[in-house]
Amino acid sequence: MNKATLGEWDPAPVENLPVFEVFGQLWDSFAGAQRWPTVEELTRVLTQRGGLDSGGGAPIRFVEQGLREKRFESVYDVRIFETGEVPTRMNWHDFFNALTWMIFPKSKVRVNACHYEVLNDYRAQWGEERRRSELEHLMCLINESAVLLPCSDPGIEELIRTFSWKRLFLERRSDLREKLGVFVFGHAIYEKLLTPYVGLTGHGIIIPVLDAFFDKPVAEQLVELDQRLLAILGEGGPLKSTRDLCPFPLLGYPGFYPGNEESEFYDDVSYFRPGRRRGKGQ
Repeated sequence: MNKATLGEWDPAPVENLPVFEVFGQLWDSFAGAQRWPTVEELTRVLTQRGGLDSGGGAPIRFVEQGLREKRFESVYDVRIFETGEVPTRMNWHDFFNALTWMIFPKSKVRVNACHYEVLNDYRAQWGEERRRSELEHLMCLINESAVLLPCSDPGIEELIRTFSWKRLFLERRSDLREKLGVFVFGHAIYEKLLTPYVGLTGHGIIIPVLDAFFDKPVAEQLVELDQRLLAILGEGGPLKSTRDLCPFPLLGYPGFYPGNEESEFYDDVSYFRPGRRRGKGQ
């Protein structure tokens, strides 16, 4: 494999964007490297943080992806659940996936277990054509592009739910950092934020918190959010379908994109949409 396939290892963009501050000291474990961290190095850092077991009880560890076999046991989420092996390539997408296993361990285990529960129901019929379930669609979106939005102000929450983007990002701009947090869970979003573009949208999960949440160190905030998301993803939780997620145009949040303090930035309704397009019967 060549660098064109793997992408270049350059930690500088990660160090210069506020969204990546959640990695904290964890990032220091890799920032000084001159090449992609190996799967052994990723596993070692996870172990140093206390280790983690899959829903099936196997220790989580990162392994090279290798060739994909057409066996049920080799399916990505099945392999993680049953063996603890997380197939990992040397690129930003999989690197950020490894980091999210470290900062949101309980929730990552739960998302994997949800996938496995659905897949295991089809073990005997594996290979037959079938449609993805609503739960699979939901878990895929969460795993790839979820954004956790701890919010201590019901008024701000309402602005997000009603797609009132100018009122949110301009009128409430001065207190957004004290009332609304943006914590990326989906590793695909981290990758996209390396080269942000107008149109970049996360699938938001609003988590009500007290004002005191924003006074805590980031490490404590992550632990709390991991536990809260775990509860949300539990049986009987509020998320039932992809429509329960809130579209959130990330580039409107202060510090995420140059020029987003100008009113004209929010006139692009193809990005800052006024609401969902509802289909027949919705």
